Amino acid sequence: MIKVLLKHPLGINAHIRVIIEGNCKMANMFIPKNIQLICTPDRSQSYVERAQLVENYAETMSKLLITDLLHLRREDSDSARKQGFKCIIHLNDSGIPDYQPDIVVNGDAFLLEGATSCHSILQLQGRTFNIVNPDLNLLRPSKLLLIEKVNKILITFGGADPGHLTEVFFEKLKNHPQYHYTFVLGAAFGEERTKKFHEGLIPKNFTVIQNTSKIHSQIKNADIIVTLGGITSYESMYLGKPVLAVSWSYLNYYVKRLAGANLVVDLGDPNVCVERFLVEISNLTRLNQVAQNGWKAIDGAGANNIANAILRYINQF
Repeated sequence: MIKVLLKHPLGINAHIRVIIEGNCKMANMFIPKNIQLICTPDRSQSYVERAQLVENYAETMSKLLITDLLHLRREDSDSARKQGFKCIIHLNDSGIPDYQPDIVVNGDAFLLEGATSCHSILQLQGRTFNIVNPDLNLLRPSKLLLIEKVNKILITFGGADPGHLTEVFFEKLKNHPQYHYTFVLGAAFGEERTKKFHEGLIPKNFTVIQNTSKIHSQIKNADIIVTLGGITSYESMYLGKPVLAVSWSYLNYYVKRLAGANLVVDLGDPNVCVERFLVEISNLTRLNQVAQNGWKAIDGAGANNIANAILRYINQF
């Protein structure tokens, strides 16, 4: 989103500053180097930093606040307006309708546009507004390439993988040498957890990599992707790859909705996911249908569509 706003022809004539709560190491992988990044340990310190920015740059600020935090409340939007922000944009539906942004953006591909209970002035919802990293544009093939045979499988469950599903697949797939598996260890795995993947005899058909800035090329080179149904799922769809997702914990609902729209293959919960995975990867017809649906749904124009709508709105001020 930041990259698109910076390059947009209408432009935002202001500096962009990003406040991150938590892991700065992960944030540095995604935030452009010319953007000021401020890392804080918690929500209260974030508010302190935001107030300081308002005080320091009161004359030059564009008065645009973009939030992507969970569980925000009415007092949060009220506080931002008291600080002088003229437009608040929220990049998820958490906290709605208690939290009162001016614009709500929710690019979940299974949503219908405009289908929300939020009373915001502008509602940008559905696959038209799904954001994918613009760096992927050069990797998207000119046409969808159907799978003729599954060989290379990428398994990635995000920066932290709180359900330890990487370990589940790692152990249970050791006796299945007919495929090549690449396991991505997220930036938040920690040293001790990461070390365990390099202990003992690793099968020749296993590749273990640390969370890498080259994850997009890994997606492009794989035949299928196994995820939790998050951002990587949409990036894989954009590149024309079939996505298989585990229905884990609080992400269960999300995976079910994506599967209901025939955008991913639902592998079920952690107790059955590996067994279902081994069945599903032989169903080329289904894999290709899911890939085709995702390819059509995620076209890469979401960030530009959002930027156009946002800039038309804030140019009123």
